[in-house]
Amino acid sequence: MSALPSWRARFAAAALAPLGSMPRGHGLIPGLFALSALLLGCGDLVDVPVRLTHAPEQEPLLDAAELVFSLEQGGVVLLEQRFGPDPAALDLGPLSYGTNFRLRLEIFTSGGHLWSRGRSLPFDVLEGEPAPRVDLHLGLTGRFSDAGIAPPDGRIVGLAATPEGALVATAAGSLFTYVHHAPADGRPRLVWLFTDPSLSGASWIDAGSARMLAVGGVPPGARLFDADGTLLAERVDGSLGEQATDLVLTRLSGGALALGGAPAPAMAPSALVRRIHIDGSEIRIETLPPLPCAVSAAWAEALTLLVSIRDQDAPRALLPCAEAGASTTFLLVDPLDPSSAVTAQLDGDRRSAALIPILEGFVAIAGGRDALGAVSAEVSVLAVSSAALSPTTALNLDPLSTPRAHAAGHALGGRRALLVGGLDASGAPLESAELLVVAERGLVTGHLPAPAGAPRMIRLLDGTVLVAGEGGFGDYVPTVDPERRVQP
Repeated sequence: MSALPSWRARFAAAALAPLGSMPRGHGLIPGLFALSALLLGCGDLVDVPVRLTHAPEQEPLLDAAELVFSLEQGGVVLLEQRFGPDPAALDLGPLSYGTNFRLRLEIFTSGGHLWSRGRSLPFDVLEGEPAPRVDLHLGLTGRFSDAGIAPPDGRIVGLAATPEGALVATAAGSLFTYVHHAPADGRPRLVWLFTDPSLSGASWIDAGSARMLAVGGVPPGARLFDADGTLLAERVDGSLGEQATDLVLTRLSGGALALGGAPAPAMAPSALVRRIHIDGSEIRIETLPPLPCAVSAAWAEALTLLVSIRDQDAPRALLPCAEAGASTTFLLVDPLDPSSAVTAQLDGDRRSAALIPILEGFVAIAGGRDALGAVSAEVSVLAVSSAALSPTTALNLDPLSTPRAHAAGHALGGRRALLVGGLDASGAPLESAELLVVAERGLVTGHLPAPAGAPRMIRLLDGTVLVAGEGGFGDYVPTVDPERRVQP
């Protein structure tokens, strides 16, 4: 679509009619209209030019049922008003002259789900000064759809991409296959493959080539399954019983690293490291030197990264130490020498944060929960190289619009990453999703088909991102590249 026209918001004592220059007959698009607010202490009209600097190609306003306009100052919402389609005027009520204002626009569908959000950069409205131009960044970058599948028999603990869709593992020891497009009708299906009680509580990871690796179980060991649920390889090893609970798995070429964990839920986590080698139908388990600190999946999942060493990509695992305190220590683990892991400190207790690669050499640490249960909206960034790990402010990322812990994150490529679900401060699952975009402001997209307190997420072979949680399954399809700017 072409760029939306600029319009002018008149901050005055009375609401204004819609701009006559805006075309009608396009749902809410003509209803970006005029915004009026009363500036106390001044009888003059103040015209503030407002324009969209990032207009979506697929017009979200066509299907919108409600607009929500808000004025914020210093992070505090001063005024908020909801408007239906084609309102006669947008009037946010009285507002004093002031500094550090922000305009926010949210677009909701008929189901009450947030579809798109835009926020302006801070601006001032000062008596006697020229009116500022307000650039409102509005982003529509994808859409969630409900797969129409009921959740399986337990908490989802692992996903792996397959030609048909994905393998889905649950904490009950079950393995399912998610068929993205069933041959009969094109609809998604969840097909049960097996349930093995001996794998209840095992940790699962995508082993590549449409296979899943289960680590743990009774007796403890490592087991490799193909896309049909067939057992390809097995190695029973009692030493893995030391890592039976909250084990952190990170995928490597030809196997995986098993990090930390504890023998039982009530016991303290460990710093143990075992490397699981997969060679065809054979599995070998190797004990490596321990990490500098204990780690646990209850704190965060590990993120596997590739860093450049002498023009060669080398795998590294990034995860936090399981230690409460005023700061959080993050480890960058070399699978060949885990005991020499590089460390970095971030302020605050960032357990249960999502770790998401956002650009080459950078990882976003989004949200989290501290020892007292407070949930964070903070987004921090770590700069990562083969020999260094350090906090950085080089990237411009706004705080999350909704504080969340135990969310799932997924890199979408380039400057974008998707964050879905999680738990709020009360422990209730969230059904919102946010898009992190470097150097953009306030871009939020979509909703989840159902609440997802600790979701899993994976990109399928067709580019769809599958989101799976206790509320069911949903697809996220990126439809617009937010890095492309539509100039007014």
